[in-house]
Amino acid sequence: MALNHLALCTHDPELTHRFYTEAMGFRIVGIEADDTKGNKYKHVFYDAGEGSYLAYYDLNAFGAKAHRNANTNITQAMGVGTANMHVAWEAKNLAGLEAMRERWLSHGLEVMESMHHKGWMHSIYTFDPNGLMVECAYVEGELPERDAIDAFRIFVENQGIDEVGYEREGRKDTTIHLPDPAIEKPVYHASISERLFKTDLEAARSLPFISVIQH
Repeated sequence: MALNHLALCTHDPELTHRFYTEAMGFRIVGIEADDTKGNKYKHVFYDAGEGSYLAYYDLNAFGAKAHRNANTNITQAMGVGTANMHVAWEAKNLAGLEAMRERWLSHGLEVMESMHHKGWMHSIYTFDPNGLMVECAYVEGELPERDAIDAFRIFVENQGIDEVGYEREGRKDTTIHLPDPAIEKPVYHASISERLFKTDLEAARSLPFISVIQH
């Protein structure tokens, strides 16, 4: 079953619109809006391509005090790690992935790049104006059939990794791409090193699994 749409929330529809139309290249296609009986809401839809849509609610439109202080940074609101909840969009090939990386950099955004385990998926990451980590991923290979069995035993049956005999992966090699300093950073710019590794860029450079490329 394909994903039809994902609905999220924002306090800043203007910045959200700029990110998803300019940095992501999505197209705004429709809105549901109502202000009857004080039940104000705005629910806008973006076409992400390939039959998938992204929707955002404007929390300012609800009017209820309960929404004014709502934290749209989902991982922060849940109290989990920055990467634990994110949205991944698909690149059809490596050229498409590289094009998106350059697109993000051209908009003044920092980009993290890494490979998933066993080299099956190549991914880049940045942040949207609501603190959501956004991924663009290209599936380069296939996972071994054994992975499905191991996944079930570890995740569903809660067996230990060593008990299953699954190979530990360790730290992924990571590249942080920095945009050209001449490009003005957007107001929603986020530091990859601070958001993901809880350290400044200079300290991140010293970590053995991180390399930094200045564009």
